Amino acid sequence: MQKSISLPSRQTTRMTLIRGKLGFYGHVGNAENRVVHGTDPLHDDELSDVLHESDFNQLGVEHSYDDQILKINMAEIGYFEVYQPSNCESEGYLQFILDEMTHYLK
Repeated sequence: MQKSISLPSRQTTRMTLIRGKLGFYGHVGNAENRVVHGTDPLHDDELSDVLHESDFNQLGVEHSYDDQILKINMAEIGYFEVYQPSNCESEGYLQFILDEMTHYLK
């Protein structure tokens, strides 16, 4: 059975949105859904209002774990990737998921 991810909300997460991917949907208007790439899309002059009125389905985040800064991509459909550090071993990756991510699974 495939799990989906309940993405961390802007208000409750300890994760920091980073340069990278931010997918959204549920906006009424010309930009109903998109994937945005950039350094700080939530504070972009042209996109900020759209993003704050939308639900996220993809995030690029930075998270402190085990004395490291992890850069992570995740999607509501259950996709999850730690892409930095690039030398993340399977055991460490699985431990991170158990410690930090299982409460987001639905």
